[in-house]
Amino acid sequence: PLPGGTIGYVLTDPTGRDKWARAAVLMNGSSREAVMPLPDGRWRVPMALRRSGDVRDEHAGTVTLPPHCGALLYQARGE
Repeated sequence: PLPGGTIGYVLTDPTGRDKWARAAVLMNGSSREAVMPLPDGRWRVPMALRRSGDVRDEHAGTVTLPPHCGALLYQARGE
């Protein structure tokens, strides 16, 4: 389950033609930091988070989002 005040979803490329096999869109609308669960595997960050926070290039298991912030992460094909 996701923390209160957050939303997240995963988009999958059904055609197999995109470099990204899956993309995770995560939003923290709460006024508190949120630890968001990620599906299995290694997730990469193609763009920095809006505010300073957990801005490592790769994540597995969870990613921490600052208050009122969003993130886009992806899994490359074959990972």
